[in-house]
Amino acid sequence: MASKLHATTIIKVIKYKSREDYKKNKPYAVIEKKGNLLLASGMNAIWNLVAGSSSSPYNNTNTYLGVGDSNTAASEDQTDLLGANKTYKQCYTGFPSVSGKMLTAFAIFEEADANYSWQEFVVKNNATGVCLNRAVQSLGTKTSGEIWPLQIRITLSN
Repeated sequence: MASKLHATTIIKVIKYKSREDYKKNKPYAVIEKKGNLLLASGMNAIWNLVAGSSSSPYNNTNTYLGVGDSNTAASEDQTDLLGANKTYKQCYTGFPSVSGKMLTAFAIFEEADANYSWQEFVVKNNATGVCLNRAVQSLGTKTSGEIWPLQIRITLSN
């Protein structure tokens, strides 16, 4: 009997009220939630990379994290964030990284970035526009002046 491939995602946001708190590493909250769906377009992109049919890898230059304000349930046929408000940030230096079966993407949403309710998340290739996944989780409302580093870890298992 063949085993099924599963993807588990951990979304972690570290919330800082100000740049001063960020510099002192004094967050007011750290939230971690599970939830994810690999998108059909994302799975297709992975296979094209494996087969050598794509020249646009999910590397530091191309990989962005996206946040949006839609709480519409994730569906495999979606291709991006659905919210009226959407913000994409390029991965921080050294990300995405791969360790075993896990991909980790990390970006920092600065004081003026994505100041609205965070409900949905993607890992996106900015060169191709293809999102690997879409997760729907309520992580709160970011306000002006706050800094929220965001980490998305996708682990494949069977």
